[in-house]
Amino acid sequence: MSSLQASFRPSTPVPSAVKTNPFSDTSLACIPAEGGQRGLSTGSVHAIAPANNASNGLRQWLSDARQLATRPKDLVVNWHITEACNYSCKYCYAEWDRLAARELMHDVSGSSALLAELQAFAESNLLPGQHLRLNIAGGEPLLYADRCTALLQEAESRGLATSIITNGSLLGDEWIKENATRLDVLGISLDSVVSSTADAIGRNDKRGKRVTDWKHLAGLIGTARALNPKIVIKLNTVVNSLNASESLDAALSLIKPEQWKVLQMLPSVTDATALSSDQFQAYLARHHAWRHVMRPEDNESMQGSYLMIDPFGRLFQNKPGGKGYSYSQPMQVAGFAQAVREVDWSPVKFLKRYNLQDAA
Repeated sequence: MSSLQASFRPSTPVPSAVKTNPFSDTSLACIPAEGGQRGLSTGSVHAIAPANNASNGLRQWLSDARQLATRPKDLVVNWHITEACNYSCKYCYAEWDRLAARELMHDVSGSSALLAELQAFAESNLLPGQHLRLNIAGGEPLLYADRCTALLQEAESRGLATSIITNGSLLGDEWIKENATRLDVLGISLDSVVSSTADAIGRNDKRGKRVTDWKHLAGLIGTARALNPKIVIKLNTVVNSLNASESLDAALSLIKPEQWKVLQMLPSVTDATALSSDQFQAYLARHHAWRHVMRPEDNESMQGSYLMIDPFGRLFQNKPGGKGYSYSQPMQVAGFAQAVREVDWSPVKFLKRYNLQDAA
């Protein structure tokens, strides 16, 4: 047992820039009021008149938000580029209905079409000083490290902010040196540093390999910070029935993240390792000392509040009250705004979460 463990137990042409308003329903004309403890309060809401001119779209909505001092810096779109992963976490939700034999990221022109659609939407709708941030996720995206680099390069060239979330097991010095300066956020998923807990969750590969040298990982993060002093280091923790009684104090002290997203296990695909709200709240209370970086999300706040793209280019959301996902058409075909209309996504919850959490 380490000292760290011992301290706690086919592509199509790109559509033209979308000018229509996917958020025209009057029920969406609410955003949270300013105030409350950041990341912990659900906040109240102010009513805001929706844009009458559909061509104003999200621009008008966010302009109203700015007047109430609630404007988020980044609007984050999570592209899960692959279902493949070297881990087998029991709670994993990264399982999608297949649309094609190959995932979109392997199609260079199709990937470019998707990124161009995001760029067009951002240029048509966002206010000065705002960015659309592309967050690359999986599965484990660094199974395809070269494609991640290429996608980050293209996203950056299109004016998008960028981030990645990885389990850290494949993160290496050369990849960090090549990509640190183009990353706005580097995210590492960390559920437990207790070997037996990690094994029980499934956070190891087929050979039983997992991240065990957390000081080495902290060193890689230090390299990223040295190369890019503005980079934000974020940890993601899925609290589940297997790690709910543990503490991550030692790991947090070692890595010193700017953000720590603490997620209640969401039973969207499986109920394995689900936990109660009381257990989740007890975990948050145990880590009260980290409240200044903590961004907790329970099941209710997660539902419908993320913009997520599956490995085939479709926006997807959890089916309300059931297992599995609902999907849009591939956005590289239908366009981003049309894809948003086709899924059960809540801009109210989206904006509330990013306002309160500084685009975590």
